[in-house]
Amino acid sequence: MIMFKKIMTVFILINVLLLAGSTSVLAKPQPDFTFWGTAYVNGVPLTQTDTDYTITLEVDGIELVRYTMGDIPTYGDFYVLAVPMDDDPAVTNKGQAGDTAYIYINGNPVDENPLTLGSYGGTQQLNIHVTIGEPEIDVTPMSLDYGDVFIGSSSSLSVT
Repeated sequence: MIMFKKIMTVFILINVLLLAGSTSVLAKPQPDFTFWGTAYVNGVPLTQTDTDYTITLEVDGIELVRYTMGDIPTYGDFYVLAVPMDDDPAVTNKGQAGDTAYIYINGNPVDENPLTLGSYGGTQQLNIHVTIGEPEIDVTPMSLDYGDVFIGSSSSLSVT
């Protein structure tokens, strides 16, 4: 009987130590902070049919979330950026309340930048605007000299 008690005591002690050693402190995941609203490009609101527009959010140069217009039909004509959050500063792929964030439309910064991430589980309606200029085309005459061949702005071509 004494031997049985000793064996059981050792068994229980080993299990307690194993359980204590293998159980890490598991942090409860923080709920996302969400920006949502209408995105405007050159003053025109984007709709869910504008699937060639992607909206991204970055913190410290790291993209945390992206949304392509129309990806989730229930969002309708709104963009929604659900930013994953964490209260551990060592976690770099998630935001923290108070972080400075930047939103981009197709890589172009929105006029409302910089933004501040709110508290865990929070939601902020934010209409965003970006002006994307048309590419400039230079049509001024020019001439090139390739050694013995001269190509100029005139209609003549001379080869020496």
